Amino acid sequence: MLQILTHAKQQESRPSLFTLASAMKDSGRTRSWSAAMSLFRECSQSSMQTDTVLYAVAISTCGKCKQWQQAVSLLNEIEEVKLEPGAISCSTGISACERSGQWQWALSLLKHMWNLELEHDVVCCSAGISACAKGEKWEHALSLFHAMGEARLKPDVFSYGAGISACEKGLQWQLALMLLRRIGESTLEPSLIAHNSAISACEKGGQWQQALSLLREMREVALEPDIISFSAGISALDRGEQWQMALSFFREMWEIRLKPNVVELRCWGQRVREWREVAACTSVAQNIE
Repeated sequence: MLQILTHAKQQESRPSLFTLASAMKDSGRTRSWSAAMSLFRECSQSSMQTDTVLYAVAISTCGKCKQWQQAVSLLNEIEEVKLEPGAISCSTGISACERSGQWQWALSLLKHMWNLELEHDVVCCSAGISACAKGEKWEHALSLFHAMGEARLKPDVFSYGAGISACEKGLQWQLALMLLRRIGESTLEPSLIAHNSAISACEKGGQWQQALSLLREMREVALEPDIISFSAGISALDRGEQWQMALSFFREMWEIRLKPNVVELRCWGQRVREWREVAACTSVAQNIE
């Protein structure tokens, strides 16, 4: 698309808004936000009218490139040039803040949407919850989750996953399990990310029994445990001094060809050696008795 835009310039013909928007999206895919902004400014400085759609594309591109300050600046600019900020523009701005973990700005933009009486959907609310999770603000995340219900917005798997992640980071394993159970009670499909976050929440809360139960029930709900599932489960068992079960799951993980990275492998290798030493000492002690 950038080649088409260049060709249009060489022919001294003015590219359409559609062409510019497409070229900006291409820049976003290549994480070249400066190129996208150059295209946007070229449009705004010409006689071509810049609309909210083009602003939304520019904001989205900044978000993908983690340029949240630029995204917020563009949102403010929309009102400065006497355009009506639409739900899409605000939603993309919230997503831009979420990607960079700017939970204060994400919530501020959500509030701004409500003040403007713009229609807010599950996507932008979920992005706000995710931003709070990244900022380790579990209270704000659950408050927003509750607000979705009051607004008659039905949380999706991403909403639940973000909420559980917030609980995990806030060491709220009971709340993480509550949200996970709600997924099971709904018509939503089971989520690997949500399960992994819940297992990790239990591990951090020292609840190895709960973590073990979640790990075992994954296949019952048609979820295949991945390296994150096993690592969190094994860590929970390790913290609970359940080295025999930890070793058993480590072997299972290895047998199904789930291998941790080099750093994790060294760490787990050390723990396996320690578990085996404990097993040997236990065996000796039992024989003496």
